[in-house]
Order: sequence, then structure tokens, then C-alpha cells
Amino acid sequence: MALILFWVFTGILAYVYVCYPLVVRVCASLAGREVRRGHVRPTITVVISAYNEEKGILAKIDNVLALDYPQDLLDVIVVSDACCDSTDDLVKACGLPRVRLLRLEGRLGKTACQKLAVTQAGGEVVVFTDATTIVERHALVELAENFADPEVGCVAGSLV
Repeated sequence: MALILFWVFTGILAYVYVCYPLVVRVCASLAGREVRRGHVRPTITVVISAYNEEKGILAKIDNVLALDYPQDLLDVIVVSDACCDSTDDLVKACGLPRVRLLRLEGRLGKTACQKLAVTQAGGEVVVFTDATTIVERHALVELAENFADPEVGCVAGSLV
């Protein structure tokens, strides 16, 4: 019985990590199409989920505000997941009107932070990022250009 269970679970793992990705690639190559990219600049709200990020939150905000994207089309929401360090104070003290702090009480997790931020976001596009992730200068322009295609509803980046 143990041998049967071993091979069943090995088969499931092989399907998940090998077979399924291959099936998706084959289907995409047969039925997929290139995304039509163009010069599109929607308003963007960048959402930063944070829990006790006092060491890096200001660098993260600086990173987002330094991106090559029209500054009048960009705003930032930092969502504090009941931070108990000085993260909230640092965000408030930065004094930038395009940077807002939302605070959740009770440590509800990243998903709850993102859901709250979406209800408050003013941008046509919402970009989620973590406080510890550095975004490349051209990333928002690259992301936005995909929305020139009316069939695109979501774009994902690649963590390198």
C-alpha cells in the first residue's frame, strides 16, 4: 500500500510541476496570440503591503516615486497590517500627498491589506508590490503598454 501511495503522490507532483506547465505552453502556442502593445498611460495606484518594515519602507516609497512614469498619473497606498514598529509614522512623516497610509488592525494578512487598498485606489490600474521588492525604473511603462490590447485585463511581472 505504501508503494502505491508513493507512486500516486509522485505522479501528482510530476503532473503539477512538469506535465501541467507543458500542457499550458503547448495550448498557448497553438491558440495564443501576441499581445498588442501600445503607448498607453493609465493612472496607476501602487499598493505596498507592509508589516513592520521600518528599515526599508522609505526606500521602497522612493523606489516607486523614482519610476519612469508620469508622476501626475501615479499614487501610492501603503497598507499597514497592524505594524507595531515605526512603519506607520515614517509613511505619515514623508509628507507626500501622493502617498497615503491605510492601517488594518489585528494582523489580518496580506490579502486583507490588498482588498482594503483596492477599495481606496483611484488608479485605473492597481499594481501590487511588497515593501522589500525593488521595482525596475521602466516596469510601469512596460506594464501599462499591455493595456493597449482591449483583451488584456491583468499583467504580471517577473521576480528576478
